[in-house]
Amino acid sequence: MYNLDNLMDEISINQGNIVRERGNLCYIYNTSKKAHLFISKEVLEYVKQAAHIKLSLKDFINKFQCEDDKYYMIEAMHRLMQLGYLNIGKSKEENQNKNFDCVYITLTNRCNLNCIHCALNSSPVEKDILSTEDIFIILKNISKLNPKTIIFTGGEPLLRKDLELILRQAVKLMPNTIFSLSTNATLISEDNIHLFKYFNKVDISIDGVNEETCAKVRGKGVFSKVIN
Repeated sequence: MYNLDNLMDEISINQGNIVRERGNLCYIYNTSKKAHLFISKEVLEYVKQAAHIKLSLKDFINKFQCEDDKYYMIEAMHRLMQLGYLNIGKSKEENQNKNFDCVYITLTNRCNLNCIHCALNSSPVEKDILSTEDIFIILKNISKLNPKTIIFTGGEPLLRKDLELILRQAVKLMPNTIFSLSTNATLISEDNIHLFKYFNKVDISIDGVNEETCAKVRGKGVFSKVIN
């Protein structure tokens, strides 16, 4: 037996799933979960209509008179929710944001260091690809996702002369977002220390436990600069 007494939340459909149709069969692929599901085209149309008119799950299931149909639809809805195609009782904003707890923004590939392990091959000879305006556009698009945290990384973000402009725009667009800086800390000075008021958190990269071990990875003098 099933109990629908507490299923009064509205049905809503998540965006971002890939849906393909062939005959009376639909293929749904969730890009974030890397999972898929085959389902009847007729059943999927019922679900879409229920979401469109904002039916509760209870009202939707009770539209079917046959008990077998009700059981079948409950099972189908459960599978669609497991896949991430469907939500019951969450707003569109919550649905869209559930996979965006944290967003990394690579501000530059330039770096004042040339660490041997760098996956981005960042170095002093690299050039910025994104202009200030490019980053403003990116921030505007990211703000629609309402992420909980944004991590500004690189390269070395402190090399950007327009960093304060970028941070002001980020705070303006996302006042409730947590901002984090990923830095090698060697460029922190009296001239830029005021920028740290924009950050809730600072992550400092360092390898080794002393000057000798750190120098093998990050270069001579880095360890003392970071500690200072």
